[in-house]
Amino acid sequence: MGSTRSAAQRPGSLDAGTAAAVDRSYATNLTRIIEETVLPWIDKRVGTL
Repeated sequence: MGSTRSAAQRPGSLDAGTAAAVDRSYATNLTRIIEETVLPWIDKRVGTL
């Protein structure tokens, strides 16, 4: 039969908890960067189709 250990108890298993999902390496101004850089680029490309 399979292991009775939960994923959290298995060696090498990934932590899928909410705390582990927080990635603090993203820029704090990510929304502003997207609005000023990515969206105009997309708008320019879609406008030329």
